[in-house]
Amino acid sequence: MTFFGAYLFVFGGNTGTIPVNDIWCLSIEKAPFSWMRINCGSELPQARVYHSAAHCTSGSAAGMMVVFGGRGADQAALSDTWGFRKHRDGSWDWVRAPYRAGSVPPLGRYQHSALFINSTMAVVGGRTNSINKPVPLEMYDTETSEWTSYQSAKRFRHASWFSEGLVYVYGGFQQDSPNIPTDSIVCFDFASLFRAIPMEEETKVPLHPPTKSLMTISKVLPRGAPAAACKGPKKPKESKEFRLSNQAHVAMSFNVADPDNDLGNFVRKVPVEELQEEARKLAGQPKLPIAATERSPNEPLYSMFINHLMKPSAGDSCSPFVFHKEYVIELTKEFQALLQSQPT
Repeated sequence: MTFFGAYLFVFGGNTGTIPVNDIWCLSIEKAPFSWMRINCGSELPQARVYHSAAHCTSGSAAGMMVVFGGRGADQAALSDTWGFRKHRDGSWDWVRAPYRAGSVPPLGRYQHSALFINSTMAVVGGRTNSINKPVPLEMYDTETSEWTSYQSAKRFRHASWFSEGLVYVYGGFQQDSPNIPTDSIVCFDFASLFRAIPMEEETKVPLHPPTKSLMTISKVLPRGAPAAACKGPKKPKESKEFRLSNQAHVAMSFNVADPDNDLGNFVRKVPVEELQEEARKLAGQPKLPIAATERSPNEPLYSMFINHLMKPSAGDSCSPFVFHKEYVIELTKEFQALLQSQPT
């Protein structure tokens, strides 16, 4: 089962007695919600259970639901890959993924998980027809049709997801204790597998497998504990700093039409440590009347400023400053939060 766009798709599984290969769709755009069976041509994947399905968002397979492996009606582990796609005319069909000639094909498996990292599908864990046979982590590049194998976590019937350069594997069963479920989380760092490229670009061909294990952390958490308690070896993010000047510009309201005004007396630099004393000096000087602008209920703060500045009289340098200091402080905080949310 997978979800993308406004649709939830369910493929295969069994009826309780036999495996099937039909596909059903649930649209969540508007009620009433109902399942619809999709007819998709004559070429279909064979019936299966315990397979994986993942949505590809990058490269030539973008928009496809990609199904891998599973167990067939003859109880054999499967190793084929299929893409389910929608055409511009609204029709759907299946296309079998090619495997590059001369490359090592993937290991047939079931009860595994799969996810996409850009245009590359990662197949994690699972079981095979051979009980003691190692089950590697395998990567399928949809651009080159090539498979690459690496050391993997010995899990099956688990869940996995990708976040900030790490793949997390949670729960399921371990190969050495297949009858006892586990609640531990294992983190994999894929930085050593791929060249350093921006996430929005397509994944390149993986580098050669490293000599060390990919597993970087394995921590058993109390049942019900949040996944955030398992911290992988994340690269430290560059901190976003705001540096304060050791001086401040102090300005006073004045009337430029008055020929006796000296601008040097109204705008000047003051050391930060002397601001308190400067405030005392300014407190005893006459101030121009201020007609403060009030904020309407439910009005965004920035709209209040823009609406005032768009008035014809707002550009007049003789106009008094009409905003409460609380509004200015709040707007400054919003601007600082916006800067901090931007990528470095």
